[in-house]
Amino acid sequence: MTSRQCWRIMVIPAQVRAAVVVRKPNPGDLLPKMTLPALVTHGTRDQLILPAFGEFTASELPKAQLSLYEGIGHSPFFEEAPRFNEELAVFVRAVS
Repeated sequence: MTSRQCWRIMVIPAQVRAAVVVRKPNPGDLLPKMTLPALVTHGTRDQLILPAFGEFTASELPKAQLSLYEGIGHSPFFEEAPRFNEELAVFVRAVS
């Protein structure tokens, strides 16, 4: 599969992106109640989900670690696989 084919598969429909942007916070949201460690990975040049959403997710999870990938888009695991794999391995070892 080429990167162009991957991109087409991963594109989020416009109506879904629009719904995420206007979503109101829900006091019953589960994020603040989660107690497990989480690694939130986000590219700073993501054009599908704004980096602010990654920052928000990390801020709402009590045990979150935020990893921003400067200059990377929507797929850090694909675009910067060596760094992603290393960070994920370190995270898993740390929480195991």
